[in-house]
Amino acid sequence: MEIVKNAPPELLIELYLMHSVPLLLLLIDWYLHAPPFVLRHLPLLMLVGMIYMGVNIYVTLMTDRPVYPVFTWKDQKSFELAAIVGAG
Repeated sequence: MEIVKNAPPELLIELYLMHSVPLLLLLIDWYLHAPPFVLRHLPLLMLVGMIYMGVNIYVTLMTDRPVYPVFTWKDQKSFELAAIVGAG
């Protein structure tokens, strides 16, 4: 995670807010409305995630600027982290 350690504080704050605020709002909405999870939706959700990952890899490699600092897609660590995130 050297990229995160060497990142400017502004980027870390932006990344934190970009992910924590939507997550907090999602959890509030989920708590208030409690939408049921339907297992048959899982394949579509996985497909959307895989497409997003493919776009992320393409954009990162074509522009040489990672969308997320930890996902450079130039070493095995990026793919291992993606597998861990995808499995969770």
